[in-house]
Amino acid sequence: MALRRLFAHPGPIGRLAQSARCRRRRVRAARVRPSTAARIVGVSLPALMGATLLAPAARAEKIMIDSELAVGSGVEGGDVGGTESVWRLARVRLTAGAEMRYDEAVHEGLAVRGFSELEGRVTLGGEVQFRHWISDWFGVHAGITGLVAPETLIGPSVGARLAFPFGKRVGLFVEPSFAALPIGSDLPRGSVLIWGLLAGGVRVSF
Repeated sequence: MALRRLFAHPGPIGRLAQSARCRRRRVRAARVRPSTAARIVGVSLPALMGATLLAPAARAEKIMIDSELAVGSGVEGGDVGGTESVWRLARVRLTAGAEMRYDEAVHEGLAVRGFSELEGRVTLGGEVQFRHWISDWFGVHAGITGLVAPETLIGPSVGARLAFPFGKRVGLFVEPSFAALPIGSDLPRGSVLIWGLLAGGVRVSF
């Protein structure tokens, strides 16, 4: 009864006892409840880890590859030594290569191709093209082309492409192109060789 009266009407001693009890309650509550910083870390850390794991998958781009095989010919010629223009039928060439595109930029592609002229003296050459597809069936390209053996020729090229799909993976194409080759060991000094070619072939998508 004396203790009840003491806490009911606290004097100095009662106030000290109440203060000690309040401090013990706050300590116990602090031990039980996590701090605000701990709660933020507990929520943010798993979210951050999940975002880090999912980000590469979201950013991943699929590479699309189209292989192609074509046969072509045309005309070639130009100024010979700066005195006269000579033109002739271009030798038949076999071309093989591939075009690479990203699925998030399907209208832009990079093609790397090799070719061989088969008539008379056999030659080896190659070309790199940057392609832009205006639609699913029509595209344009620009790049560098030339011969590497047995003589060398190199120059810029431009062209267009008409595609005729047969299903999702296979199709045919027709490609007119134009190239000017001012550099090479197979040229008279001061000459530029011109190629005007038309090729056709098959294209397979992977």
